[in-house]
Amino acid sequence: STSGFSIIANDGVTLNRDLTTNRATTINADADANDNTGSLTIANTRTLNTTNKTLSITANNLALNSTGKINSGTASTSIIDSDNSGIGLGATTASNGLNITGAELQNITVTGLELRTGGNLTVDGISAANSNNIGGATTLTANGIASTITFATGASTFNKLSATATGNITTSTNLTSDAGSLSLISTTGNLTLGGNITASGSGD
Repeated sequence: STSGFSIIANDGVTLNRDLTTNRATTINADADANDNTGSLTIANTRTLNTTNKTLSITANNLALNSTGKINSGTASTSIIDSDNSGIGLGATTASNGLNITGAELQNITVTGLELRTGGNLTVDGISAANSNNIGGATTLTANGIASTITFATGASTFNKLSATATGNITTSTNLTSDAGSLSLISTTGNLTLGGNITASGSGD
């Protein structure tokens, strides 16, 4: 069969065992949305593995604890903020939003990662080690009315980065793409570059 595998819940999904699929996988942990409830939680030592098939996650928050893992291998993964409360990536927290620490990002192994919100998105202090398991591009999308993307405080490094916001994009620290291109696009706002922007990789 070519049909996908889906898990849908209103108030959260918790994986206390390994989950391995061999087809396109969709997990919606917050199907009723807009209530600040509905996290995807993966217990320590457990892995969500799609066997090189695409993975789509919609959730209010993502909790990988210390050693929970996500692996879509050679396929892409998208993680969507169900409540549009914003995304915090690294050493930053979006209030009632979808937050992924640097250590959690390091436990995500995929080829192409999209983080998408209708709120604002802030990145703070993602190290090369944190992002190195993201093959291909890390795509940051803030597509609400006047949604912003901010690279704040701590320098951040990605293999390849594409960031698109409806509103302003601001970098107040160094930002590096060390294995490919780096793209910052504000569709209706301004780009404010306050740190060094470096695309030092040889990849596309």
